Amino acid sequence: MDKEIKEIFLEFCFDVERDSNFQNIEHAGLSNIFYHLYTKYKKTYILILDSFEYSTFDNPEIELIPIIRTLIETHINLCYVCIEGRERPDKVSRLYEQEEKFNKYIQGKQLNKLKREDRTEAVQKFIKDHYLGKEEPFVDRQFKSILGRSKTIGKERFYFSYYLPFNSFVHYDPSTIINYLSAKDGANVFGSTGERLVDHSHGISYCINIATVDVMRELTKFIYYNSGLDQSVKAIELFKQKFNT
Repeated sequence: MDKEIKEIFLEFCFDVERDSNFQNIEHAGLSNIFYHLYTKYKKTYILILDSFEYSTFDNPEIELIPIIRTLIETHINLCYVCIEGRERPDKVSRLYEQEEKFNKYIQGKQLNKLKREDRTEAVQKFIKDHYLGKEEPFVDRQFKSILGRSKTIGKERFYFSYYLPFNSFVHYDPSTIINYLSAKDGANVFGSTGERLVDHSHGISYCINIATVDVMRELTKFIYYNSGLDQSVKAIELFKQKFNT
């Protein structure tokens, strides 16, 4: 990864973060979701860039896929908040609140399967607060999955091209063995040299950069929605020129 990418991105973040439009999002419920997702995307993206730069592996992209998948999921959610939140902040805030209640209910349901003697006081309190005696919280069907959110904001192609294929790298899948093999004397071996039979580096780099350009574009549309300003144009153009995205 080119060091210039990090510099362009951090300069973009610095410009956006010091703007009063960014600092003063009026809708309280939406602002909590937005700042959470923005911070998560920023830190995850920087971590990925630093990992490419300083990794002791020659080709670290496969090992970074779980983190990259987190980045993509955050990208979809952040774009959802930016796109839908411009016109329907109350609805977006309510949907994420419903999701939070639903997730806690499901977690409580799973924890309730623990034997009594294996539960800590904190676990028992969580079960009582979020599961026992409660009905399963409602979650909008279209919003319930990452695919549903992707469809709503027109990112369905990105979901199928990048998010879905990375599942097999996050959860164990025997078919991913090919990514840890190298060829030696006509045979496939588990190589320690960093060489791989399959090279994913270009595709993964493209995926990361296209997601980041997308986030920068939607972020500034959201931040400068009322003022009509768009201070990300320079940064986005630098990204596009550098990666032909």
